[in-house]
Amino acid sequence: MTDATSASDQADAASRPGLVDETLDRSVIAEFRLASPGRPDFISMLIDQFVEEAASHVGTLRDAAQRHDGQVLRDTAHNLKGSSRTIGARRLASLCAQLENSLDRTAGDDLVPLAAAIDVELTRVRAAFAVELASPHESGSPR
Repeated sequence: MTDATSASDQADAASRPGLVDETLDRSVIAEFRLASPGRPDFISMLIDQFVEEAASHVGTLRDAAQRHDGQVLRDTAHNLKGSSRTIGARRLASLCAQLENSLDRTAGDDLVPLAAAIDVELTRVRAAFAVELASPHESGSPR
């Protein structure tokens, strides 16, 4: 199985029931909630900023994969991996790590499907965040 196929399979797995649990590490959001009690606007702002920046990174990845620009792919995947881990988007971070690692051992054409899988996973992350933000939370305690 190629890395691109594996990444695609992982992104497809995110559509199973339990979307939030598989795509988003809710404990990370719970920690942000604990660090900012009574400030749900902070969590919303943090998520909005992540999603906006991640969407820009994914667009850059898509373009760089089409151009076979390994350095831009590596730098952008690395940046997106870090911010995804920080916000709790573990599968997205994992796909970015796979892309980084794949740059050393695969032909450029194999990276386009992996970049597409990252794009799909970002859509799932957005949906997971929407569910998380719509869910009621007790003040100061994780769900």
